[in-house]
Amino acid sequence: MNVGAASLILLLAAVLLGGGMLVFRHRRHRASSANPPDLLEVTLLVLRGKDHEALTLLKRILPGQPNDEPLYYLSALLLLRLGRHERALAIANNLAHNPMLPTRLRGLVEELLGDLHAAAGRVAQAREWYERQVREDSDGDVTRKLAALLERSDLPETALATMAKVGKPRADHRQVLSRLHTHLAENQQREGRPKEAVRSLREAVKLDPDNDSAALALADCSLELSRPSEALDALSRLLHRRPDWADALLPRLENASFRAAPSQDLTELFSAARTGRPEDAFLELVLARIARGKDHRSEALEHLRAALRRAPDFLEAWLDLVYLVAQDRGIGPNEELSRLLQTPPGGLRGYRCTACGASQEELAPHCASCNGSNTLVHLFGRR
Repeated sequence: MNVGAASLILLLAAVLLGGGMLVFRHRRHRASSANPPDLLEVTLLVLRGKDHEALTLLKRILPGQPNDEPLYYLSALLLLRLGRHERALAIANNLAHNPMLPTRLRGLVEELLGDLHAAAGRVAQAREWYERQVREDSDGDVTRKLAALLERSDLPETALATMAKVGKPRADHRQVLSRLHTHLAENQQREGRPKEAVRSLREAVKLDPDNDSAALALADCSLELSRPSEALDALSRLLHRRPDWADALLPRLENASFRAAPSQDLTELFSAARTGRPEDAFLELVLARIARGKDHRSEALEHLRAALRRAPDFLEAWLDLVYLVAQDRGIGPNEELSRLLQTPPGGLRGYRCTACGASQEELAPHCASCNGSNTLVHLFGRR
């Protein structure tokens, strides 16, 4: 854990102000008897990010202040920041076992003990200390730490139940909750519960519309459950937000569009795709396949021609064009179409020998490798 300098400054201010009405107001707590100039110097060192020097100065102050709990708590925080966890743990444990420790300071010490055990990977101990503070956690910070700990332990459902104790989520908690619902959905999907996974993912996207991973997973789960409309909705949002994901989104778009109701208007979705990738040949191929799937062959033909104009060596688009023309004899001759059909991509240029399998660039009466007569055919199967 990286304890913020602001927390340390607040603590120092509390000590300097005679016990601190913000943090340590308690009838049994006495004002710090430490030298104010020394405490001011500690404050300045922390402000400058000089934690090691601040800790060194505290070590000089502490022997004369054996009962000054806030200063010992401050030293434990600095030790945590410096990565000296075991020494910090020893100080925090001593404070926690002090029956006279002020209530508010006890809460901070118990949170610190949770942080220290979490940093050391001692999940059970960290959970125990955090859970002591959840009921008193007015701002939800300890609850969020506990939820993160539970999530790392692959317990997203327990983490969500913990977060529910906070009440209405704060703005900064909504992202945490969204991530937990996404994690829960992953577990549900792995356990063969796709309907529950979809519900979790819907909640994840609702809580955090910027959770792109949840939106993509929602599209995939919706397709698995034969809900293409919901998948298309999620993909549409993603295409607007993440045009850089188009290579992953377009095949899903193709799949969802094939399975959508014929009456569903996909114009807006295609427009979003075009906006992000106006010169994308792969997008044209996807649109061609969608149009062909809905038996709009002339539209499919236009998309394939556009794809090959943008990427003349696009093998998949050329093969789709050959297939479309072979399937639809009603497509009339056209100079551009004829040229495209007779100019296969680089991967299909040349000839192969049906006898020995060797290839060569030029058509000839005999194979250059085995001298077979009249054995050369075009790589795509044409003589």
